Amino acid sequence: MEFFGILAFAAVVWFVFSGSYKTKLQDPQTLRSNEIEDSIIELKKKILVTSAYEAEAEYQRLYKRLNSLMAQVLARHQHFVLDVEAARLVPFGFFQPEMHHDCSGMQYTTYSVAYNLDPSKYSPALLIYACFFLWYGGQAKDIGIVNSDPKVMINILDFLVGEKYGPAIFMKGMVRKYGLKVYSECFPVEAKQLLEEAREAGVGSAAIELEHLSKYSQLTGIKSLQLGESQ
Repeated sequence: MEFFGILAFAAVVWFVFSGSYKTKLQDPQTLRSNEIEDSIIELKKKILVTSAYEAEAEYQRLYKRLNSLMAQVLARHQHFVLDVEAARLVPFGFFQPEMHHDCSGMQYTTYSVAYNLDPSKYSPALLIYACFFLWYGGQAKDIGIVNSDPKVMINILDFLVGEKYGPAIFMKGMVRKYGLKVYSECFPVEAKQLLEEAREAGVGSAAIELEHLSKYSQLTGIKSLQLGESQ
């Protein structure tokens, strides 16, 4: 019994010091910036080549962990959200309600951005604010849960990038660095170009995302197995 106790202790020590604990279990809010980046890279290597249909349990574990890590990445740049909320720049009706019913039949509401939104009618700061929720979804102050819609986000970003708006160039660089979705391919070379352009345009947040970007070369060329992902 003593032998098995020692063996179990050794396994725990290995799990912690091998980095597996930080990658798989440690509260993302307690991880340092470089640890978040390292964990994302290691998990992206796995989810990109893990089928959601043939290995569903493993895929779901990776998906949930990557979502929680990306929440911490976005938290680095929460001033893009807080500044708009403080200035009360969100007009009534910008986020549209959608009614749903849970498995018990109870009604609940989430919010979305119109798929045919005309970005020329809104302030760039408001549009970037919306993009922070459209990427992964989330709870918007005084509004409610905003649904993820990466397609609408990209339409907005492409419009703003065409207008040479620095924060949009920055966020497009983020999308190329981390992937459109947690199971999407990463494009670190393109990300570097966009983030450097954003930094030159005066977006301080770009320097943060450039700091560990070279590590993402490990993901270059790894295609996603997921349905609907370009090959």
